[in-house]
Amino acid sequence: MDKFIDIKYKLVRQEKYEKILTELGVNTFMRKFLPIWTSSSTVELKRKSDDIYVLNTKRKFKTQSLEFKLNEEFEERMMNGEKVKSVIIFENNTMIHTQQSDPSLKITRNFFQDEMVTIMTYADVTCTNWYKAM
Repeated sequence: MDKFIDIKYKLVRQEKYEKILTELGVNTFMRKFLPIWTSSSTVELKRKSDDIYVLNTKRKFKTQSLEFKLNEEFEERMMNGEKVKSVIIFENNTMIHTQQSDPSLKITRNFFQDEMVTIMTYADVTCTNWYKAM
């Protein structure tokens, strides 16, 4: 995991993003504008301390910093605003982020030195985002 810290990744392509937003119950206004707002997104994993990590996601109008400890439950809000319990684990080069809802949202981030591929699965919808290292 440490070899992917401080690498900034820029979004280059999205597939089925609006479909997953619809499935999550995100309102029509947000579904139409989120793809535009996220088109210049960057993602960067940082280490805050020995056991605390921060996943920074920067969009045109908003920066989200998700602070977490691996394998420990924490609270956050889903894209639809629902407050949920989440857990993040890391296996090899893959971060698995599960937001415990009904159904759960699973975000799998596959890190590489030159790219990151994010796969979000909710119910029967899967969305894939591709990022290039900057």
